[in-house]
Amino acid sequence: GGNCNQHPLEVFLLPPSLEDLYIGQNATISCLPVLQENGTYSATSILRVCVEEWQAGEEFTCTVKHPDIPSAIVKTIHKIH
Repeated sequence: GGNCNQHPLEVFLLPPSLEDLYIGQNATISCLPVLQENGTYSATSILRVCVEEWQAGEEFTCTVKHPDIPSAIVKTIHKIH
């Protein structure tokens, strides 16, 4: 039998790596929507951000919209001091 209950789409926001911040001049934030189990979707969006903005605690938002999900999923991330 299949999965009858509607499995929620999970969205993860990944902060820039320390290498990004201290070696590269650019920081990237990754936004990952994952479903699978195999009703599949897995999508990644990469946002290049200014290192200074990230270090200053600026907030960044990822909004995921799709016809199959009832309302947009919004996640935010910022540097935790």
